Amino acid sequence: MRISPRPRRKFALGPYEVPVIALEGTHVELTVMIDATVTPVFHPRVIGARPWFLRAPAILAFPPARIVGVVGGTLVFAALLNADHLLDGAEKKPFGRDHDFWVAVWEPVQEVSDQLYLNRPRRWLDDVTNREIRGPVSMAAPLAVATATGTPAATATAAAASTPVPTAFRLRLPTADRPWKLWVGGDSMAIEFGGALARLSGVTGVITPDLDARAATGLTRPDFFDWPSELKKIADRDKPDVMVVIFGANDSQGLKTAAGNIYQPEAAEWKAEYRLRVAATMDLIAAPGRLVVWVGQPPMEDSDLSKRMAGLNEIFREEAARRNGVLFFDSWPLFVDANGRYGAFLPGGSGDLQNMRDADGVHLSLTGADRLASAVLTRLNTEAAGPAAPGIPSNLP
Repeated sequence: MRISPRPRRKFALGPYEVPVIALEGTHVELTVMIDATVTPVFHPRVIGARPWFLRAPAILAFPPARIVGVVGGTLVFAALLNADHLLDGAEKKPFGRDHDFWVAVWEPVQEVSDQLYLNRPRRWLDDVTNREIRGPVSMAAPLAVATATGTPAATATAAAASTPVPTAFRLRLPTADRPWKLWVGGDSMAIEFGGALARLSGVTGVITPDLDARAATGLTRPDFFDWPSELKKIADRDKPDVMVVIFGANDSQGLKTAAGNIYQPEAAEWKAEYRLRVAATMDLIAAPGRLVVWVGQPPMEDSDLSKRMAGLNEIFREEAARRNGVLFFDSWPLFVDANGRYGAFLPGGSGDLQNMRDADGVHLSLTGADRLASAVLTRLNTEAAGPAAPGIPSNLP
């Protein structure tokens, strides 16, 4: 008997083909019984089927329209669950077409989600994790001067004319028994700088520092974070002797007035409205016996942004000069090279070049933060001591 190495005929059984091996020279009877209720599994080398790891995913068996429908329905349901956060994120975008477009998209979604109670699980989760969605904040209360009648420019001129001329101000000397309460805060520029100021002042033994810095905040968007109201609350509650603030790095964006008008940074109305907010904030936190130090922005690597920061610094300088107990501290000279331009690497105390700026060309490095903090403390020493006073203890940098 000789067996052929290859099948010569194939016997069809439905969709499966079972080879029948032919035996030459010998009569062979082969009976094949297949249970139709069982799906037969054949070796791929016999029938040419692909192994499981080479087969197409099962999802490809669905029609494309059904796949699109499932994915689309899932996205819509997810949007309804997170509608509050989506609308909140849209409202926090800089004022402009992108802001208006996304607010128009997510407002009706949020309304539907609220009617169907689909946003409740996310709200409960936010309550448990202490996450807060800040809704629009009225600017009329904290910035009453900005709601006067007339254009922002006219209102700013009238407010400047009515501001009293500052009188002589002297900050009391701190002692171990009666230390200064020093509060420092502001936008993201206050994160490194504020940390350095709190650290350097804390080691003096005559200053008790407190820090509150918040990224992506400023004076242009009180609907995102209302700094004037927050500063007023801190001033009334903690009664600090010195308040050091820094704003502006995040303020070069559109703002909305209390009347609902939106202006961009290039407009004269924007500058006038921003001046009103700076003035109103200074008035909110200034108090007898308290020194407010308003730190100006340093130069930026981007020339356009640097020019805008210089314009804001002029507003800070002019408004501080009109108020008793408010001091403008110019940080610009600390971070320019010999030619008066932005410099990331500048000579340190030993004369060696040190990196003063973050890689983004905006924020300060730890070394740059120490430089600015030390300069501010030196200025505080001068303001407190005066020409006839003994001065703050020598361990103050």
